[in-house]
Amino acid sequence: PRVARSSQAVHCFFAILADAGHVGDTLTDMHEAGVLTRFLPEFEGLRCLVQREIFHRYTADVHTLLCLRELDAVFLSADPERARYRAALLETDEPALLYLVLLLHDIGKQFGIADHAETGADLSEKILRRLGVAPSARTLVTQLIRLHLAMAEFWRKHDLEEPANIERFAALVGSEPLLRYLYVLTYCDARATAPDLWNSYKNALHSQLFLQTLAYFVRLNPQHTQDHLSPQDMLRREIVEKGLIGEDITSEELDAHFSLVPERYFQQYGPEDTCLHIRMVNKLLFTITSAHGAGSLSPVIHWQDNKTKGISDVTIVTWDRAGLFYKIAGAFSVAGLNILGAKAISRSDHIAIDTFHIEKSIKDPLLAEELRDAFSHNLDEALVQERDLEPAIRAQILRVAKRPRTAREKLIAAVPVKPKVSVYHDAKLHRTVVELSAGDRIGLLFFLGRLFYRHHLDIAFARITTENNAAVDTFYLEPFPGEADKTPAELKALRDDIKACLAESPT
Repeated sequence: PRVARSSQAVHCFFAILADAGHVGDTLTDMHEAGVLTRFLPEFEGLRCLVQREIFHRYTADVHTLLCLRELDAVFLSADPERARYRAALLETDEPALLYLVLLLHDIGKQFGIADHAETGADLSEKILRRLGVAPSARTLVTQLIRLHLAMAEFWRKHDLEEPANIERFAALVGSEPLLRYLYVLTYCDARATAPDLWNSYKNALHSQLFLQTLAYFVRLNPQHTQDHLSPQDMLRREIVEKGLIGEDITSEELDAHFSLVPERYFQQYGPEDTCLHIRMVNKLLFTITSAHGAGSLSPVIHWQDNKTKGISDVTIVTWDRAGLFYKIAGAFSVAGLNILGAKAISRSDHIAIDTFHIEKSIKDPLLAEELRDAFSHNLDEALVQERDLEPAIRAQILRVAKRPRTAREKLIAAVPVKPKVSVYHDAKLHRTVVELSAGDRIGLLFFLGRLFYRHHLDIAFARITTENNAAVDTFYLEPFPGEADKTPAELKALRDDIKACLAESPT
């Protein structure tokens, strides 16, 4: 103990942490030799500590050491993805300070998973005082430990296209330097949790939240010069520059689109998306004037593979109608396609513009085309012919249940996910928010969407996440046009119905 507390040992320890790019191996050797826990007795509580939750693959001590190796890779790797994180981190005053944060970020888990961020921050404060860390650095490290789960939880639950949400996250983080540290910390933490947990879709959401919050902090800087054009004017200017006018799109159609979409549209979509939407609306209106009978009600569908996010974006333009969202979700389910996220916009002339992010799990182009055709056929039947898709969804559930399960599927099924539901009203966004976690199953979004519809609620935004057979979803819901926000009693009834839906046997 006398040696461990000596100034020479402390100086040596911080010299090891300052060797950016080469910390992970050294700390791993120290841990395996028993030296690390002699110097940091608090780390002993993480040794061989099994983390009993659905995401973590490793024990707490191994996970922590893997986090340090991930940060090593950020500092040294030539990989473009890691280079972007390195560039963000190097803008801070002490980039290598993140090693100390990662070493201590899960130290509170030895007292239980619940509230471990807060517990870990309190314990780390004592450790940092003992090691003689300066007060300013102590504050930064403990703040990051308290917030180390916040960034991933935020982009998993919230609509990042809502300016109010970006403002809310910026207030939670507090400063640009802390945002930069948190950005890289979350990345290393997630990659060290399980080999297949992080993917391009999550990376894109994570970077989107970082960049939008960074832009918010920049706008707060009085030195920043703002473009005085409104979002609508800037978007219009870019569209005109792209030459949309003249390709069978009139200026009247452009004017109509800009006057009919809600204000938040201009925060959610850029010029390329807007051009696509205007073309699709033009096609929809042409179909109505040229088709006869039910054929005029067919939706216009556009598929686009998003290579950056590793997903497919599906845009659907059609007449808004009762239960539109859950019927679209049902058509995806019957076709065997998994929904990762969704957002919906309705123009004031009752034309709906819905965007779905679909898991791009089909590598065979021919098979992918078959599934797309199946989706279009199912959606057309549901919307035009009023076909109830529930029997087809339940038939597919039975088919999947009868097929042989892999060893991994059996292992996952052996640990059922206990359903959790939170329902509340967000006064700032004027929306009902539903957050839930439950065992995933075919058609879950269809059944939930239909339930929301029966409660006279439209889905404005959905963040759908599926990990290890667990669905972790967030929905922003708006009352039907002309109806008031839900009362506390109505919110309770909604929560009870959701719990009953999640508890229902999938077959």
